[in-house]
Amino acid sequence: MTMRVVALGVIALLPVSGAEPPPRAPAELPLRVEGALGHITGAYELPDGRVLLTDEKRPAVSVLDPKTGQASVVGSAGVGPGQYVRPGGIYGGGAREILVLDRAQTSVHVFSTTGAYVRTYSIAVAGVTSSSDGVDLQRLDGRGHSYFTERSGRLESRLTGGPPAPAQVIRFDPVKQQRTVVTDLRQPDTKTVPGGDGMVFSRAVVGSPADGFGVAPDGRVAAVRAEPYRVEWVAVDGKVTTGPAIAVDTLPMTDADKAEYKAKYGGAGGATAVGVGSTSGRGGLSGLEPTFAATKAPFSPADVIVSPNAHVWVLRTRPAGATTAIYDVFDASGRRVDRLEFPAGSRVAGFGANTVYITDEARSMLKKYKVR
Repeated sequence: MTMRVVALGVIALLPVSGAEPPPRAPAELPLRVEGALGHITGAYELPDGRVLLTDEKRPAVSVLDPKTGQASVVGSAGVGPGQYVRPGGIYGGGAREILVLDRAQTSVHVFSTTGAYVRTYSIAVAGVTSSSDGVDLQRLDGRGHSYFTERSGRLESRLTGGPPAPAQVIRFDPVKQQRTVVTDLRQPDTKTVPGGDGMVFSRAVVGSPADGFGVAPDGRVAAVRAEPYRVEWVAVDGKVTTGPAIAVDTLPMTDADKAEYKAKYGGAGGATAVGVGSTSGRGGLSGLEPTFAATKAPFSPADVIVSPNAHVWVLRTRPAGATTAIYDVFDASGRRVDRLEFPAGSRVAGFGANTVYITDEARSMLKKYKVR
C-alpha cells in the first residue's frame, strides 16, 4: 500500500437515507520509497514514523524509513523464531507490541514498537491444520485471542439445496484452547447442481449479499451486515451496539460486470464439490460457469478492515470500469462518519497515528494519506 494523503475521522454524521452522499477525494501525502517494495500485504506505522511492512510472497517483514526511502528486512524466511512462511495482516497488540499474523503457520509474530522482533506464539486449534493465501483467515486482538469463522451445517445445506447456513464468528483463546461464539454472519447464496456418484456441485452466487467482520484491539467485533447495510458492534461481554441502516444505491449486475469477474477469476466461479468421500475447495471444477445475482451486494466480506482506533473501513462495490474505489468509514457506535475516494484498485493495507496506507490492486505500490 509512491504516496498520497488521506483524510479521515469527520465528526459530522452523513445521511443514512436517500441517495448516498458523494465521497471526498483526500489529499495525498508524500512518501519516499527507493526501489521496489515487492508485494505489500500489510502496513503499520511505528511511533517514529517508520512503517512496518509484510510481504507474503517473498516472504518478508521489513521496516520502511520514509526519510531515506530504504526498507530493511527484519528476520528471514523459514519456520524458526523470527522466520516467516506467509506473513499477513498487522494488528495492534498491547501498549508496546505489534502483531503479525503468519497465514501459513497459524502463528503470530510479536514486534516491539521500534520494529524489532520479540517472539512468536501459536494460535492453532489443537488437531486442526489451516493455511491461507491472500487473505487473513484469522483476525487478532491485543489480548492474545484470534477470531475466525466456522460454517457448521454448511455441508448439509449444500447437499439439500437449502439456503446457506450462517457462519459463526469464533473468539479463540489459544492458551486455554477455548472457543466462544461471538455472532453469526450471513453467507452468500449458493447454487447446487447434482452430479454422479452421490456428488453435488455447489458454487456461490457472485454478487449475492454476505456479512463480513473485523476486530478492534480491545476484542470488540464489528459485524458488517449486508441486508440492511449497517455495522453491528459486539462487545467482549456480549453487549450489541447496532448502527443505523444505510440506504445504498443499487447496482445492477451488468454484462460488463460478469465479463470483468470472469477475466479476473476465471469461469469456475468458486465452485466446490461435496458428497460422500469428497473434499471441498475453491477452483478445480473448470466446467462450471459462475452464477450471478441480479444486483451487486454493497460490499464483499473480504473487504472489511478495522483500524487501531476502532474505525471500520468497508470497501464498497463499484460498477465495472469504475475509475475510483470508495471506502465507507464507521465509528465505534456503528455510524458512518466518512466516505473516501481513492484511485480504482486501491486497498487499505494498514494504519498509523492519523494516517492510512493504501496499495494498488497488485499490492506493489504504497501510498500514504492523512487522516484528520
